Amino acid sequence: MGGGHGQARDGLRARDPRAPRPARLARQRPRARARRRTRGGARDVLHPAAGGLAARRRAGGAAGAAHAAPGAADDARGAQALVRGARARGDGRQQGARGRDPRHRPPHALPPAGAGARADVRRLLALAAAAALTAGCAVAAAPPDRSPVIRRLVASTVQLRAEREDGGHRWGSGVVVAADAQRSWVLTTRHLLEPVARREISVLVPGRPGRVRAELVAASDESDLAVLAVEGVRLPPVTLQDAARLGDEVWVVSFPWGRRLTVVSGVVSQVAGAEGEVAIEGPVRQVDAPASYGASGGGVFDAASGRLLGIVEGYRTARVMLQRSPERSVDLPVPGETTVLAAPAIRAFLERVRPSRR
Repeated sequence: MGGGHGQARDGLRARDPRAPRPARLARQRPRARARRRTRGGARDVLHPAAGGLAARRRAGGAAGAAHAAPGAADDARGAQALVRGARARGDGRQQGARGRDPRHRPPHALPPAGAGARADVRRLLALAAAAALTAGCAVAAAPPDRSPVIRRLVASTVQLRAEREDGGHRWGSGVVVAADAQRSWVLTTRHLLEPVARREISVLVPGRPGRVRAELVAASDESDLAVLAVEGVRLPPVTLQDAARLGDEVWVVSFPWGRRLTVVSGVVSQVAGAEGEVAIEGPVRQVDAPASYGASGGGVFDAASGRLLGIVEGYRTARVMLQRSPERSVDLPVPGETTVLAAPAIRAFLERVRPSRR
C-alpha cells in the first residue's frame, strides 16, 4: 500500500492485483453501462482473491448477488463475467412493456392492448363499416319508377292542327277526357280555333301513323276551353284532380312548335285562393315548367298520381334580337310564367257539355 502511494505521487500508479475488479456483463457496451449507472442500476463485482461475489449498489439499484451464480463465466482477464437475466427495472423511471404489475398502473393509463382489447377494436370497426354501408345504401337508393305513369299520360295526349281555307294554320295540343267504343273526346284551348272561319282540324295520335279528322263539339264562352270529337279512335281518358300544393311536382305533356311530343317536369308555383287569403293549396294557376308555341292545350299532370291538374292556357315569352342582317328575333319562354286552366273550371265545362264517358 505504501509503495502504491509513492508511485501515485510521482504520477504513476501501479494496479493492485488484489483490488476488486468490476465484472463485465455479456454483450454490454460501454454506453449501455454508462446509461445503467446513470439510472442507478446495480453493478456486481467479484473479488478474485476472496472467491466470493460482492454487490455494490447505488441508490435505487437491485440486488446483484442473485444473478451471479447461474450465468457466471470466466473473463479473459481472470475475473468472472456475470450474465444477468432479463428483469423489469424497478427504479420508477421506465417500465418494460411486458410484465407490468396492474397495481402499479396509473389511473389515467389506457388498458393493455391484449386479446380482449383487440377484439373490442375489431367489433367497433365492424360496426362502423356496417353503419357506413347502410348510409351509403340509403343515399344511393333508386328513385321510384315513374315510367308507367308517364306512359299513361302520353297515351292520353294528342297533337292538333287547325288549317284554314286561306292556307293559314295553327298547332296545339289536347288531352283525352272521355271515350266510348266509337270515338274519343279531346279537350283543348279555344284560342286554337280562332279566328272563327272554315277550317279543317286533324289529330295526330302518338304511336299511330297518319292523321285523323276531328270535329268541334263545344266551345266555352266563359273560359278558354273547347272539346273536339275524334271518330274511330278510342284512347284512354284522364282523371281530374282539383287541387295541389305549392311545390308539388308536375309533368307537362305537349307538342311544342308543332313537332315532337315532349315531357317537361316542373313544380306548382302558384295556386288560386280566396281574396285576401295566402293559399298554399288549391287549384293550380301557374307552374314553372317552360312552355312555348304549340304547347297550349297540353296536360299539366300531378307527377305522383298522374291525374290532370289542368291544361296549358298560355305562357310569357322574352323576345331576343339576333345580330343578323336582316335582323331577326326569337321569342323564348320564361320559366315560372306558364298559366294553367285548372281542373275545377274544366269539370264545370264538361258538366255542361256532357260528353259520353267510358
